[in-house]
Amino acid sequence: MLLDLINYLVEPLLDHPEDLNVDHLDTEDVDIFLISAAESDRGYLLGREGNTADALRALVQRAGKITGRDVVIDILD
Repeated sequence: MLLDLINYLVEPLLDHPEDLNVDHLDTEDVDIFLISAAESDRGYLLGREGNTADALRALVQRAGKITGRDVVIDILD
């Protein structure tokens, strides 16, 4: 569910959505998502002063709380 939400939110932001890769690491208490995109799209993913990335994290973390999971999102270089 959370992986689908991340793809749904991030793909429209990118010029090259085919280069989007979201890896999911599932631990006992935490869902960790590692997001990578084309170098030319990283600015769109991060947003001005990190606002887009912060908003993405807030939305997905809230969805994780609904399912009873903590969520960590890391945007890779």
